[in-house]
Amino acid sequence: MKRHICIFYSVIVVLSIQPYNSMGADAKKLRGKPKAEYLVKADLDHEDGHYAMGEKATFTFTVTKNGKALDKGTTLVTFFKNGTKTKGKSIDLSKGNPFSLSETMDKPGFVDPTLVVNIDGKKVHSNNHRPIGAAFDPEKIRAGGVAPADLLDYWKGQFEKLNKEVPPNFIIKKVRESKNLVRYTVTCDNFGGTKTYAAITMPKGPGPFPMVFSVPPAGNYGYGFFKTPGAIRVTITVFDRLFKAPNSYRDFNTPIWYFYKGAQKRNTYYYYKAVLGVMRMMDYAEKNIKEWDGKNLVASGRSQGGGFALIMAGLNPKIKGVTADVPALCDHKARLAGRRPGWPQILDNSATAKSFSKDAPYFDAANFASLVTCPAIVSVGFIDTMCVPSSVYAAYNNLKGEKKIYDCPRYGHGWGFRTNDYDNAVNKFIKDHTSD
Repeated sequence: MKRHICIFYSVIVVLSIQPYNSMGADAKKLRGKPKAEYLVKADLDHEDGHYAMGEKATFTFTVTKNGKALDKGTTLVTFFKNGTKTKGKSIDLSKGNPFSLSETMDKPGFVDPTLVVNIDGKKVHSNNHRPIGAAFDPEKIRAGGVAPADLLDYWKGQFEKLNKEVPPNFIIKKVRESKNLVRYTVTCDNFGGTKTYAAITMPKGPGPFPMVFSVPPAGNYGYGFFKTPGAIRVTITVFDRLFKAPNSYRDFNTPIWYFYKGAQKRNTYYYYKAVLGVMRMMDYAEKNIKEWDGKNLVASGRSQGGGFALIMAGLNPKIKGVTADVPALCDHKARLAGRRPGWPQILDNSATAKSFSKDAPYFDAANFASLVTCPAIVSVGFIDTMCVPSSVYAAYNNLKGEKKIYDCPRYGHGWGFRTNDYDNAVNKFIKDHTSD
């Protein structure tokens, strides 16, 4: 296993940071600048954030106000182990600031802290996101559930059923052209009279070109005209509709978010038609985009899209490489191993926990990862509370081909800090795996 650490030095976390919208897997940018009055600086005694099970990880914290270390008040430090909250410890800042605390684990996983600052008995601020995380033998993490023996056969069978019962009726439209790109939309039919939507960005030039398949992160991206320099980019939405009217996306997700809809059985779950739509659009692109070079394919995505990158690569043996940035949809049955599952924590939801337990593995990107034999690169945030790091490692450890993971001890899910190493690696990876 190859590992790369995204190191960011001298990090401070704003204790008055605005809340993150947890209702989608990808963050909206925080609006405005938070008031940086109370800050916390956090460090680990291992620069890479990695420890062996049973080894102590020492966290050192400094709490400041307007740049100066506080000499009064208390800080409640609470550690989370694989997503489970432990008993907090109150620290008297008048007795020492900075201060250090140590934690360990007797099983593979991650530890990360939260801090709440009180002065004169009044909470002045708390950090909504953990400042840093520690990993304990994460390469030993195994998915909480077992991949269904018929995982690939099931989806192949459902795809054959779709093609037999629902003619695709592909409609492609040229919608925009610029100096270097031509943009197209594609729609096709799916089960239940619904549609699947995709966007194609096509480079101008003699071609032929390699091709990249992607699915957007969670949220309303419309057609999602993403682009990859020198390659055809096919971006496929998970939605069976376009949200054009004001508030239509919000209304669609009220009272229940789409990623929980229909999670009573396999063929009613919202992602059922999404997976089949992705399969249909990949099949269309491979057979009908004449500008494709016929051999170079990569699946790439972030968060929800990262999970789907693993799903696409598991389903499509023609894909030669996969990049998954903080992938979602991983390790749905993590609770069986005493861990928090990855987004959307489908089996933690009271409305779906019992009814969907048997079928959830058919939508688990960690299970699809076990089918992937092509090269892959993955990123993981040690303080990610949505696509939690143990779920990402559960998927990563299942990958069968050459692979590399980018560990980011101070990165969450759209918050925190990481270098550009992973983004730069993705660009190089795609270039390397879409050329002869």
